[in-house]
Amino acid sequence: MFALQSSGYAEPVLGRDFLELETTVEPSPVTPVEVIEFFSYECRGCYLLGPDLDQWFQSNLNRVDLALVPHISNRRSLELARLYYTLLLMGELTKLHYHVFRAIHDDGWALWDTSEQYKWVETQGVNLDRFRETLSSDLLDQRVSESLRLSEVYPVSVTPTIMVGRRFWTTASMIQSRDRLSPILDYLVDRMRRK
Repeated sequence: MFALQSSGYAEPVLGRDFLELETTVEPSPVTPVEVIEFFSYECRGCYLLGPDLDQWFQSNLNRVDLALVPHISNRRSLELARLYYTLLLMGELTKLHYHVFRAIHDDGWALWDTSEQYKWVETQGVNLDRFRETLSSDLLDQRVSESLRLSEVYPVSVTPTIMVGRRFWTTASMIQSRDRLSPILDYLVDRMRRK
């Protein structure tokens, strides 16, 4: 969880604020630098971090590409990943992404249950027949398979985990406070651009 106060923070330090993969798993383009947030809708830290990460991304559009990848570690996170990709494929994600977090964390919806998903998406004005069709599509299964692959390839054991350039990574516990997110990410993006 993030603290809201300032931390009197200096330049990021390897081993404290971020870690470096010993070998790059897959090549990453230098420009724009790829930033991946591994998240889970069950993760309250992801809910709190999301708007700050979005704001940082909006101020760095010319330097980075941001991808969200649902981290799948159990049956519930699998069903929530399926919900995420269904909304993405339907073009509803931009509108509903934070509504999913709110529904789970603030309103008590058990959206890891498909029957709850059906009820909830209807309350959001989503076409239920189209939702069901997308939820059972081969394209959705491909997206979920890719998410599982990425979760196995990278050292993701907690959410949120943020990968920068497929070389550096940090977590909420390393970042420690919301005001440190931007300086740490800026530093890592700059390091990737110098390579």
